[in-house]
Amino acid sequence: MNCPIHGKDVDTAWVPCFTGCDEGYFDEYEDDPINNDPGDMSVCEECRGNGGFVVCAACNLDNPDAEF
Repeated sequence: MNCPIHGKDVDTAWVPCFTGCDEGYFDEYEDDPINNDPGDMSVCEECRGNGGFVVCAACNLDNPDAEF
């Protein structure tokens, strides 16, 4: 990972997606059971299905959501 502040090859941390998606997906049936079938899922547009973000550990030391 390249960090604009700390450069290349920095230690990384994981920050879960802030949208409330379930591991990168939304259960459309849970949100609208009348118009969707069980198992209908959509990809989270923020994390693009990853469930979170890889971030620079040094930049996120004070982030309570960061998993090191």
